[in-house]
Amino acid sequence: MQASIGQARWRMTLDLLISEARIALPDAAGLAARMIDHLAEHDIAFEDRDGLMVAKLPFGTSSLAVEAEALKIRVEANDKGNLEMLRSVVASHVIEFAGDSAPTIVWSGHESNGGTLANFREVRLKAALTLTPHMRRLTFTGDDIARFVNDDDLHVRLYFPPEGLAKPEWPWPAPDGRILWPEPDRRPVTRYYTIRRIDLQSREIDIDFVVHDHAGPGSAFAVNAKAGAICGMAGPLGRGIRP
Repeated sequence: MQASIGQARWRMTLDLLISEARIALPDAAGLAARMIDHLAEHDIAFEDRDGLMVAKLPFGTSSLAVEAEALKIRVEANDKGNLEMLRSVVASHVIEFAGDSAPTIVWSGHESNGGTLANFREVRLKAALTLTPHMRRLTFTGDDIARFVNDDDLHVRLYFPPEGLAKPEWPWPAPDGRILWPEPDRRPVTRYYTIRRIDLQSREIDIDFVVHDHAGPGSAFAVNAKAGAICGMAGPLGRGIRP
C-alpha cells in the first residue's frame, strides 16, 4: 500500500469539492489497513488503484495513500454538507484506530467555519394538522431550504432539542473534521423522516408524523409542540423513494 503523493493519481473532477489532510502517524500502513478492514464490515469497499485506496460512499469518495509515517487522505463530494460528512467519517476512524497516539488532523480545502453544519437548517413549526387519530402533518418554515428539493432523496434528519432550553444547541464541525455535540443534558435527539411536500416560495416543508401510544421524541414533538417551536433539520440523506 506504499505510494507517494507525487506518484498517486488523484482523480480531478471540476464539479466536486475536495479536501485533503496529511496525518503524521507512527504506523500509517497498519492504521490504514485496520480502517479498511473495519469499513469493509460495514459494506464500504476500497479499490486498490496502484497503491491508492479508493472507496465510494453514498455521499462522496474517499482516497487513502500511505507515505513514510504519514497517511494522506483526500475526500471528494458534490456539496459542502456531504464533504463535512466524509471528513467526519474519516477523522473519527483515524482517531479511533490511532489509540493513544492522538494524531493532529488539519484539512485544507473548503474548511468548515466552526458554526453549524453546512447541510443543517434550523426550522420553526408553522402549523399542525391531525390527519387521522395516529397521524399528524407538521408544516415547518425555514431559510435556504432549496437543498431539500430533491425527488431522488426526500429523507431528512430532524433534531429535537430538550425541553426548557432558552436557546437550542446543535452539533458543529470541529477543526479536525469530527462532528461535535452539546453536553448530554443539552443534546438534541435525532430521528429520520420523509418530506411530504416542500414549497420554496412559501418556505414551507410538510412532514407526516406517526403518533404512538408510547410516544418517542418525534411523536411527542408532533403532539405537544406549539406554533413557533424550533427543531433542526439536516439532509437530504438516506435512500431515495421507491417507484
